[in-house]
Amino acid sequence: MKRKGIFSTSNIYAYVALKLLWFLLALFASQVIFYFYNGSIFHLEGSDWLGFLYGNLRFGAATVTAVGIVFSSMLLLPFPWRRKQWWLTIAEVMLIIPALVALITNIVDIAYYQFTYRRISSEILLYLTIGGDMGNLLPKFVVDYWPATVSGLVLAILLGIFERQTVLTEKHQFHHSNLADLASSLIAVVVFFIILRGGFSSSIQLSDAARNVSIQNSALVTNSPYTFLRTLHNPNTFPQEVMTEQEALAIYNPHFSLSPKNNTLPTFDPTLQDESSMVLENNKKHMNVVIIVLESFSQEYMGCYNTQGESFTPFLDSLAQKSQVFDGRSNGKKSIEAIPAIFASLPTLMEAPFSLCRFKDNDIVGLPQVLRDNGYQTAFFHGSYNGSMDFDKFCKKAGFQQYFGMDEYVWRRGKKAYDGTWGIFDEPFLQYAIGELSQMKEPFMGGIFTISSHHPYTIPQEHIGKFKQGNHPLLQTVNYGDYALQQFFATASREPWFNNTLFVILADHPGQGLTPQYNGLNGSHRIPMMFYSPSWAKDSSATAAHKPVHSQKIVQQTDVMPTVLDYLQIPCSNLVCFGHSALDSHPGYHIYYGNGYHCLVVQDREHPEQNRIAAIEGKTTIGNEEDVNKLRAIIQSYQHRMEQNALVTRTRRR
Repeated sequence: MKRKGIFSTSNIYAYVALKLLWFLLALFASQVIFYFYNGSIFHLEGSDWLGFLYGNLRFGAATVTAVGIVFSSMLLLPFPWRRKQWWLTIAEVMLIIPALVALITNIVDIAYYQFTYRRISSEILLYLTIGGDMGNLLPKFVVDYWPATVSGLVLAILLGIFERQTVLTEKHQFHHSNLADLASSLIAVVVFFIILRGGFSSSIQLSDAARNVSIQNSALVTNSPYTFLRTLHNPNTFPQEVMTEQEALAIYNPHFSLSPKNNTLPTFDPTLQDESSMVLENNKKHMNVVIIVLESFSQEYMGCYNTQGESFTPFLDSLAQKSQVFDGRSNGKKSIEAIPAIFASLPTLMEAPFSLCRFKDNDIVGLPQVLRDNGYQTAFFHGSYNGSMDFDKFCKKAGFQQYFGMDEYVWRRGKKAYDGTWGIFDEPFLQYAIGELSQMKEPFMGGIFTISSHHPYTIPQEHIGKFKQGNHPLLQTVNYGDYALQQFFATASREPWFNNTLFVILADHPGQGLTPQYNGLNGSHRIPMMFYSPSWAKDSSATAAHKPVHSQKIVQQTDVMPTVLDYLQIPCSNLVCFGHSALDSHPGYHIYYGNGYHCLVVQDREHPEQNRIAAIEGKTTIGNEEDVNKLRAIIQSYQHRMEQNALVTRTRRR
């Protein structure tokens, strides 16, 4: 005997429609929760709400039909047994399980979006084996982001109830007609296909989201299961080319060249006239280089940048008084995107990061390799376990000779400093890095990546209660990371190599934006960018040339490699850089890939305190024609060089 439900019908097409409708409503409810949970990132007003509703209806319907394609096929096609109870049971299972997985994916993104500013895509599959200790991390995520967890449970239960209460009853015999069934099935399949495509026009694409809302709000229209399914088929989201390769090269040329001596920033490059300054100039090529990448540090948390808010970085604020400080920008929102950008001048302008995409075996020339070719020893330090984010593989590819991770630390010092999820706490690991650097032959180059200011935001037991607590758990770990860095410099200052070292301090990406200024197209990627050398203060002739400056010039992560080489005056004829030296006279700019869109932030030459924004998502663009064309040229050069394995300039044989 068949069960009865509140929503009972003998019409199989109405039955299928009701089943899919409950899923669509649950998905839409999760989208509304997504918006309000991330209210500091998005802002809808006026007609935007109509675009939000229509866009979610279109993308949501396409998602529901895609997820329910097996279920629908089993019941819409005129199989003679499609009304049998055993067949209906199988069909329901083929709907409810994929629907719950899709709904949970969208719920997870309610919290996860704050970290990435991009919807979950198929690249998440690549992270499953290279993340942190998922056994410990998952329960912490569930508890720490309990609003998303509770919302997910409520929606899943409601979806299950409504699906269970929708029942297909027996069909009356006088309604039975094979011809009618066949015709109805054909019509239903056509309607299903139209919905799946997103309408009668060309097939719906991720980039179509910008037709409904502003580019910044496009993530409110797309949903995570749709993004996941769409990027499974095509993970690369480059806009349509509108210019020839020659035209693009005329606008943007990524080949690296040293800045002319008379074209450098007077606040950074020591162009001095007396004899002692010339000695400093000649010795610059042999300076050590240490690049420190701080996990999730944002300008918003730092007093030397954000004068309106509370500072959680007293040491870096003091160091900024002796440094060249720029308006730093990250080229992505994930750690795995930062390392190629910083050490190989390769931004991520597609869904998958370079280290995990199909182009990962392309030839590159990284900063460590260039310095190795010029007599440097090179090493990379990361406190997480070896293999995390595939950093060890990329570092080897970029030219690092040695890699020091959690495995090496534990082998020498034990596991007492393990944080329980990601790796070794910052303070002991930074001290360990000093010991290893001191054993290297000068000149050397070290890359150091911290980990403690990452969810779940833990600090060593002995330091609990010592650091400032802000309105977000991240801020206490930022304060701890700043303290760990202070101890690093205190210890390093006693080493013989310290005074002959150029330090570059930046972040892999900013943490969550806590105020509107640090969200949006121009604010969501602001990170510290500091250049410091003790030699500037030690050498009286250099002091005037290296007077501490807080420049408004935008310097992005891909600018680090050309800037270091330019400062050291080390030429490299085969180098391709998707950034510029901070020493050149060009206005700074910043490029990144967001949620289906590409964005370019350009510093205005006449008004350095102002930035212009250009963005492209599908056929939608914002910004003036010059900036949009530059953005297109950069993307086109990037795409061609990726596809043609041309990230290294090769000399043609005659």
